Amino acid sequence: MKKIPALILAILTLSQAAFSQAKKSAETLKNESLKQDSIQDAITYLKNNTSSAETPSDTRSIIYYTGTLQELLGLYSEASASYVKAAAIKAQDAKNMPKVSSEQIVIDAIRTSLSSGDWENAQNYLNSAVKFSKDEKILAHVNLYSVWCTLCKAQTIDDTKDSIELLKAYKSMSSMKCIRPQVLVTLWHLTGNDSYAQELKRDFPASPECAIVQGKAEIMSVPFWYFVPRGESKTVQAPVKAPETTSANSNAKKAEKKLQLGLFRNQKNASNLMDKLKSKGFSSYSITKKGEETGTTYYIVIVDENSNGTMEKQLKSAGFDCYPIK
Repeated sequence: MKKIPALILAILTLSQAAFSQAKKSAETLKNESLKQDSIQDAITYLKNNTSSAETPSDTRSIIYYTGTLQELLGLYSEASASYVKAAAIKAQDAKNMPKVSSEQIVIDAIRTSLSSGDWENAQNYLNSAVKFSKDEKILAHVNLYSVWCTLCKAQTIDDTKDSIELLKAYKSMSSMKCIRPQVLVTLWHLTGNDSYAQELKRDFPASPECAIVQGKAEIMSVPFWYFVPRGESKTVQAPVKAPETTSANSNAKKAEKKLQLGLFRNQKNASNLMDKLKSKGFSSYSITKKGEETGTTYYIVIVDENSNGTMEKQLKSAGFDCYPIK
């Protein structure tokens, strides 16, 4: 009988030691997540291991990093929830992790909420402490996203008029300079007036927004850009190629859409998925992309949309998860 307490004590001691050893820094968790086969697997790994973060700072940083991966995959609602959770943790940035203020994380949450079409949550976050920020850049984004929230609720072109006038005022305000490209591309998108495109080409030639009005890039396929009411084109110079932002695309344009089914670090895993797709009668191919931070090569499996716009439905019916990319 005397041996039992000693045995229990030994077990408890070993358990405590194992628990202590299990604690990891945000940097370690991030690096381990990057060893996974796909971004989806990295996100799952991080979510399953967040509780093992050493300090509140590590927890905050790893939840924020999870949000950035979710946003990268177009999981906007999940990304927004991660950002909100990270912003609520009162801690500093973890060692060797991205430096980001709580106010900026809230701005990220607002952006991703809008990307998912959830303007109500975006509005709630806008009404938080960020609207009293002393950071001019934060306030500029608060003002822009407030207009975007209003535009999300617009049902007719008349409903957009006040927002357009406000954006016109913003584009000439020095305090809004940091988001002027976004203001200009929003005005161009809403009105079709090429004068805003010309301003982008002149003042912000290297910006993503300039690439959009030049037809070299397209606006994200998210509800805000799809459903906001738009006026008629008012081209004052040579017309530019407009982004695909409405659901009434021609069959030819539908066929240009691509569907991503997986992203892998291991080329063999990508090939295995392509073989599975082939066995189900789907034609697929892979493209490569290098990670910005690590330089790691990822293999992305793609299936092109068909002319009827039904490929996504067919893939999901066959048991393949996918989402559209440009």
